[in-house]
Amino acid sequence: MSEAVVTTNETELPAAGNEAPASLNFRLVSPSGTWVQFTMRSSKMSAVYKNFLDFEKILIGAGWGQPPSKETIKATTEEAHMCPVHHAPMKQFQRKDGTGSFWSHSTDDTRYPVTAGGKRYCHGEEPKGE
Repeated sequence: MSEAVVTTNETELPAAGNEAPASLNFRLVSPSGTWVQFTMRSSKMSAVYKNFLDFEKILIGAGWGQPPSKETIKATTEEAHMCPVHHAPMKQFQRKDGTGSFWSHSTDDTRYPVTAGGKRYCHGEEPKGE
């Protein structure tokens, strides 16, 4: 599990609309290799942080602290990297500056901008402004 830096605040925060004023959102890979997104909300950041620490103990006890096997990662990655917009397989690319990688696929969808290379690419999201 990664280490989180949180400033706790005992003061109740005002809510904005229907949203809780304090929240924590994070994604983890389950022991079976499935990405799962979690969101914790409260009126106090200190409560969110305490709930996260309690939840972290439960996850570690259930084996979530261990990375999945290479076979599980490969199978899950192939299944998970289908574009939700175009239902097309996405390919992993390395960033030229060495800061990591991203998933993308080429498309003829004119809602996406043309790159310097003359192609259009989708990163699995609707175009900005849609």
